[in-house]
Amino acid sequence: MNCIKFLKPGLAAFFLLATVPAFSQLEVAGGGGLASFHEQNADTQNKGTFVASVSGNFGHIVSAGFEYGFIPLASANLSSGTTSASGTEHLNTFGGVVRVGISPSHAIQPFVAIVGGGLRDTVSVNYTTGGGSSGSQSDSENGGYFGGGGGVNLAVGGGFGVRPEVRYEHLSLSGGGHTNELAVLGELYFRFGSTHLSRHK
Repeated sequence: MNCIKFLKPGLAAFFLLATVPAFSQLEVAGGGGLASFHEQNADTQNKGTFVASVSGNFGHIVSAGFEYGFIPLASANLSSGTTSASGTEHLNTFGGVVRVGISPSHAIQPFVAIVGGGLRDTVSVNYTTGGGSSGSQSDSENGGYFGGGGGVNLAVGGGFGVRPEVRYEHLSLSGGGHTNELAVLGELYFRFGSTHLSRHK
């Protein structure tokens, strides 16, 4: 599966940011939370997740931008005699995010969110043998994700705020694998730019 088509939401977000008018705000945000994976006929797995984003706010109601996510999926260490090996698996996501406020308030603003883009699942193995040789191998598989959810922007002053958010996403891999993810996130954001928007209530 060509990963380029999954990058279109992120590229569109960058285009929007490039054309942000002077009266809009820019926002940077980062945080993390818990991702719960649900595969058909498989046990549910709960993993930590980390996210970061940059976006532009249009009229204080619509926000559009680019986000990156990192999820450590698994790790293992094995040893037998003088031979040892360690392995990790992690997931990277990179795409666009659009949030639409359902209230004009700046202090407390509930919103709905739409997200989508590309992903890469990477497995890496490092090994050492008794003969003194060592090496590493890795393999990656590309795919895409799409989903939505909602949350609330809570301004705390000075351009800073906190954002609790819940999402439900569908993830698919080029090899045919797919899973659903429920993510509960918490982010700290900082907004800068137009001052009249920051005073809007």
